[in-house]
Amino acid sequence: MASSSGASPLVYGPEDPSVLHHQSMHITSTLLAGVGLVGNVGQANYSAAKAGVIGLTKTAAKEYSSRNITVMNVVAPRFIASDMTSKLGAEFEKKIFDAIPLGRYGQPEEVAGLVEFLSLMLY
Repeated sequence: MASSSGASPLVYGPEDPSVLHHQSMHITSTLLAGVGLVGNVGQANYSAAKAGVIGLTKTAAKEYSSRNITVMNVVAPRFIASDMTSKLGAEFEKKIFDAIPLGRYGQPEEVAGLVEFLSLMLY
């Protein structure tokens, strides 16, 4: 699983790629900040990098499917309760909560549970 500092896909499959016609490989659950989906003021480079990983994942899924390689799941949560979000200030936090249907930050455990579920290899 990736940390907030970067994307780290989990890769499963044969060590010798020449055996892919007999086996399958899975690349699962890359965790990104949601800013790659919606952008954020002052974070053009960060947003572009995250959006690039999303595009790479979508393209890899299309390209590798013919080789029996499954590419799945980019998880891109928005604001998650953390040391960073605790320092944003009440005014900015209100704007954030107004845009979130539940009116609160997501919890790390909620994201971890989702990534765990999506990472289950059922084959």
